[in-house]
Amino acid sequence: MASLRDEILERLSRVSGPDGVPLPTTGKLSEIVANDGKVFFSITVDAGEVKAWESVRARAEAAVRALEGVT
Repeated sequence: MASLRDEILERLSRVSGPDGVPLPTTGKLSEIVANDGKVFFSITVDAGEVKAWESVRARAEAAVRALEGVT
């Protein structure tokens, strides 16, 4: 059985950055922390790229929230 972290990474790999690269391979995703149904991660981009990455952030959050057990 896959760990919650593995499931999160799998879901995030379905989310692409503005350049079409899967989020986990962009180098912009922080360490993922998951504990008691709560998941924490961040996407770090330059200030000038924030607008382009806003929809990526929203899709990443939605993908992780859709996992069973994530509150």
